[in-house]
Amino acid sequence: MNSLAETASHSRAAEECPWKTGPDTIRTWPVARTNVQLYNQLLDQGRPLKELVLVRDAYHLAMRLYAGKYGSDCAAFITHPVGVASIMAGLGYASEYVATAVVHNIYRNADWGDGRGPGNWPARRVQAIEYIGAEVEKLLSRFSELRIRRDSFPALLEKVGQMNARDSALLSIEVADYWEKYCELAVTYYGVERWDITLAEQHRNDLVELSRRLGHHTLADILDDAIGAAAARQIPVELRGATRWSRMTLAPSLMMRPKVQLLLWLRRVHRKARALSKKWRP
Repeated sequence: MNSLAETASHSRAAEECPWKTGPDTIRTWPVARTNVQLYNQLLDQGRPLKELVLVRDAYHLAMRLYAGKYGSDCAAFITHPVGVASIMAGLGYASEYVATAVVHNIYRNADWGDGRGPGNWPARRVQAIEYIGAEVEKLLSRFSELRIRRDSFPALLEKVGQMNARDSALLSIEVADYWEKYCELAVTYYGVERWDITLAEQHRNDLVELSRRLGHHTLADILDDAIGAAAARQIPVELRGATRWSRMTLAPSLMMRPKVQLLLWLRRVHRKARALSKKWRP
């Protein structure tokens, strides 16, 4: 159970929003795509240096784990979490939540080099704490538990009003995650099997309502418009990414190294073994 000090801190983070961007500005503000743009945004908001250093450390962790990784739209993957963090900063959340947004999905889709699947394994948590500290890592682990699932919307909408300020702020990262994917209609350039668009279109009203219940009414309107615009947009298949999922791309000079080739081969074997075990699992 959270201490009174922790509860007060999270309440201030979610309710006071000292750096909140005005509703009119939110519609036109440029979402950051690089670490420098994010730093400039935070500096313009007047955030303390200590908090900027925390966000920088989170970026360094994400940069390390997403090195050589590209999204299914073929854009550098690191631009996505930076954009989510930028949206959280614009919504006025405390820097600990901005930092969490920078690394929000590292336990699921980052390359830790350990050959293991998704999960906040103890060794990974130790590495994360070295960069972002124990408090932000706790927020990160909690965020992983709150993520939206295909069948979770009805129950989630009922729980929003009963959530504490910390969980409401973390769930706002999930809404920001969807908005970032629709920012500049980037999702229309995803691979042919675009599950993100399918989920958002099927649960469009739920996503919009979730944003409203979290108090982000302007963002809800923007998200609603963006989902509709993406659904109506026709992008030639040739311009879309070739794969459904994000992928790793290594420099040729690195790919030629025997040790790297061995590791890549072991990874393929590991993935095939996992797929077979799931297929034949009773």
